[in-house]
Amino acid sequence: MPVRLYMPEDRERILALRQAHGEQYFFSDPDLWPTHSTVVQEEEGAFIGALSGRICVEGFLMVDPRVPPLKRWRTIKELIGVGLPWIHQQTGVGEAHICIPQELDGYARLLEKQAGFYPEDRIRLMVNLTQYGKGEK
Repeated sequence: MPVRLYMPEDRERILALRQAHGEQYFFSDPDLWPTHSTVVQEEEGAFIGALSGRICVEGFLMVDPRVPPLKRWRTIKELIGVGLPWIHQQTGVGEAHICIPQELDGYARLLEKQAGFYPEDRIRLMVNLTQYGKGEK
């Protein structure tokens, strides 16, 4: 089954695939920024899969572990409060993935309770696009 680029006239079929996949999951709309490219695979006129590439901001949180816990939390809130609006203004991207080290897991639970934050319910893998398809690790 061939894979091809998504076209705007494919809209109804990509929405049908989304509904079958589950509307509770994030949808990287191929017709909206920051999605820049989508490929689809179809069978008998229906899409059976799609992969969308979109511009994504990742934030990597670092906090000195020697700082007392309450001060760490204040530092995190201040970094987020200033940093996220600035990143949005600079990039125009509407969401960011915040990478939080395992040892700061408790602070991640606190951030989840803040307006605009939500936990991800999916498995996340990183891929080096320059190395993909060049054999095993």
